[in-house]
Amino acid sequence: MASRNVGICLILAVLVPASMGGTRREPIDAFKAMENFTKGFSLYTSIDDSDFKCLTVSRISFNLEARKAVYVWHLKGPDGTVRTNVTFYVDDGEAPEKVTYFLDDDTTTIYTGSCLYTDYLTCAVNRVFFRGHDHCMLWVKPDVLQAVPRHCVDNYKANCPTRFPTYDPERCHLDE
Repeated sequence: MASRNVGICLILAVLVPASMGGTRREPIDAFKAMENFTKGFSLYTSIDDSDFKCLTVSRISFNLEARKAVYVWHLKGPDGTVRTNVTFYVDDGEAPEKVTYFLDDDTTTIYTGSCLYTDYLTCAVNRVFFRGHDHCMLWVKPDVLQAVPRHCVDNYKANCPTRFPTYDPERCHLDE
C-alpha cells in the first residue's frame, strides 16, 4: 500500500505541474520592460483622479546597463492638452521588478514602484506612488491603443483591485 501511495505521489508530482502550463514565470525585469517603451498611454488606473485623464508618458533618457531612466508624465487639462509635466528619475530597485524614483527635483523623497506584469512589447501593469496614493496602472504603447491586447487588460484585472478608464478617444490626442 505504501509503495502504491508513493507511486501515485510521483505521478502527481510530474503531471500536475505539466498541466498547469504557464503558471511558472520568469521574474519581471522592470528595466527590460522600459527598454521598449519610449512613449505610452495610461489606459486604466486604480484611483479615480480626473488629472489622470489622457495621461501620457515620454522617455527622456534610458541606460539599461546603468539601470537608470528618465520619464515625463504629461498630465492633461479638460480639453486634452498638456497642463502639467512631472519628471520621474528612475533607478534600480531591490529586485528586478522593482524600481526607485524621485519626482522633479525633489531628491529627498525616494519612492518605490514595481512592474506587476509586462509582455515587453505592448503593455505594462505598474504600481507607483504619486500624490499621496498608491496607483495601479495599465500603460500601453500608442500603436496598440485602438486594439489593446486582451492579455494586457486581463493582467491589469488580475493585479489591480479597481479600474478607472484614463483614455478617452474623443478627448485624448494620439499625437502627443
